[in-house]
Parts: sequence; structure tokens; C-alpha cells
Amino acid sequence: MRKEEQMKEKNDLISNLNTEKSIIEQEKSALNNEMEQLKIKQILVKNVTLLNKQNAEKDAEREKELSELQAQNTKLREQVHALQQL
Repeated sequence: MRKEEQMKEKNDLISNLNTEKSIIEQEKSALNNEMEQLKIKQILVKNVTLLNKQNAEKDAEREKELSELQAQNTKLREQVHALQQL
């Protein structure tokens, strides 16, 4: 009988170890998925940051162009006004 008890204990131990292994593999898979999601999120944040920077640069260029055009417009109006005075 003792040998049967030892075999049952070993079988129980093997079963428990297999269960733990399965749980660990599931946790590993979940962590790998989470890491992938975090990598994707990090890439998206970087892309949004770059896009915002590019948009800010474009806005600054447009503001500069607008300012230059307004200055040219003012000069042209002054010239037109001067010509009208003649």
C-alpha cells in the first residue's frame, strides 16, 4: 500500500506542477500581449508628438507668410494712396 500512496503523491505533485506551469504560461502570454500593446502605444505617442511638432512648424511658417503678406498689402495700400494724391 505504501508504494501506491507514494505513486499517488507523485502523480498529485506532477499534476500540481503541470497546473502551475499552465498558469505561468498564461501569465507570460498576458504579459507579452501587454508589452506589445505598450510598445504600440509608445509608437503612437511618438508619432502624435512628431505630427504636433510638424503642425506647429507649419503654423509658424504660415503665420510668418501671413505677416509678410499683410506688410506687403500695407505697403501697396500706401502706394495706391500716394498715387491717388497725385
